[in-house]
Amino acid sequence: MLAAVLVAYNAFTTPPLSATAPAAVTASYHEGNRLRINKASLEELEALPGIGEAGALSIAAFRSQIGRFRGMDDLLRVPGVEQEALAGLEPYITFS
Repeated sequence: MLAAVLVAYNAFTTPPLSATAPAAVTASYHEGNRLRINKASLEELEALPGIGEAGALSIAAFRSQIGRFRGMDDLLRVPGVEQEALAGLEPYITFS
């Protein structure tokens, strides 16, 4: 299994999501190794590293207000979510 993880790591610029994030993140709304932030469920958002339940609720509420996130700048406007936590999400999410 370690060899497969190392091969996947070398094949992408980021580690495979399944090797670094909880199982809920690897569910239905991922694109390659990245979670589609605009389609993710609360459970998937909550499972992202550093987000938790309160962060997931804030992201989902803000998303419903603005329609969709277009990039990290939109995520940085989410109230109650720490900038450091969001900066760590870039390898795990996509805005498509």
